[in-house]
Amino acid sequence: MLETYITNLKKSHMKPFIIFLMILVLFFNTLMIYGTNAWNKIPIYLYVTYAVWVVFSLILFKQDRFENVKVDELSALRYLTINIIAGYIQPIAVASCYLIGIAFTPWNGITYWFQIIGAVMLSVLAITLFSINEFHLLVKNAKGSLNFIAILIKLVSLGWIAYLAKTVPVTAEENGFIWISILFLLCIDLLILRSFFNYGLVVRTLNGDFEQPGNSSISEE
Repeated sequence: MLETYITNLKKSHMKPFIIFLMILVLFFNTLMIYGTNAWNKIPIYLYVTYAVWVVFSLILFKQDRFENVKVDELSALRYLTINIIAGYIQPIAVASCYLIGIAFTPWNGITYWFQIIGAVMLSVLAITLFSINEFHLLVKNAKGSLNFIAILIKLVSLGWIAYLAKTVPVTAEENGFIWISILFLLCIDLLILRSFFNYGLVVRTLNGDFEQPGNSSISEE
């Protein structure tokens, strides 16, 4: 069972989703850059964002393979960490299309970039807090108050992105990329919850909370 749990953790099931987003982002960014002729106006932080996005997406693709599954807690933590980073950089990449769309304008997009990252980081915090509590990673008994705080943080994150989408300056509805990033963020939340669930099973199995088949003692002989 332990190998099954850690295999399920290693296999994130995000690959098809990420490939779809890559095609979407590449298509619209190319279209906007070609339409505005803003090749030389794209700020360096967007190059860094998309470079990190591609690197961690490729790392996840490699991890998603079934071979070389390492059955130990450190490997499980590594699989979980890669899933989280590769997962939550996806909505950032999508929302950053807005910044590509306004690259030809005099508007300084770095403030909006920081806000996008901040809102996504709040989602990371919310999902992590919820998972730690609900899947008994650091607590023995789940507390309703912690789940309430996690849900509140999540709502703040979504509200922040929605507010940003409504208030950013636009020339041709580029803020639509920020709106759609909310949908992708919610999809990632579900996939990361699955990763946390399997990580919890791995940790609790290694800690002896679950009885492994074949390890039970024979009694009443």
